[in-house]
Amino acid sequence: MYENTGICTTCGGKCCNEMPGACFPSDFGLPGDLTKLNKALKSGKYTIDWWEGDPRSDKHEFNRGYFVRPAIKGKLGIRHDPSWGGVCCLLENNACILSPDERPLNCQKLEPVSNGSCITHDDCDKQKAAIAWIPYYEILK
Repeated sequence: MYENTGICTTCGGKCCNEMPGACFPSDFGLPGDLTKLNKALKSGKYTIDWWEGDPRSDKHEFNRGYFVRPAIKGKLGIRHDPSWGGVCCLLENNACILSPDERPLNCQKLEPVSNGSCITHDDCDKQKAAIAWIPYYEILK
């Protein structure tokens, strides 16, 4: 985890103001019981987004690669939302309402950088999230 409240507070959560981070199945205790995922989606604070085309570079099995992410403010309760850009609904007063270990894996792996774009580590971007969600494709579709 790359939390640096000094940089984030000064920045005002620029990354979070531009787009919510991607969740991975492990954020919801998967594989295993779907209760946590279902609860998150029913809360309206999480939505299903997608990567256009098969997220795996060498495959063409799927037209879309689905993944879960926090909803965008003003779009809470929308089950499928492929929009790009918008303020993460979990951002309040320039800070995430979740504790660092409750945040989506993509957010946990985001390293704040002064005067620049944050760095995503460990292949935790949206494409990798869509790949990680492939075993749950039918559920998310």
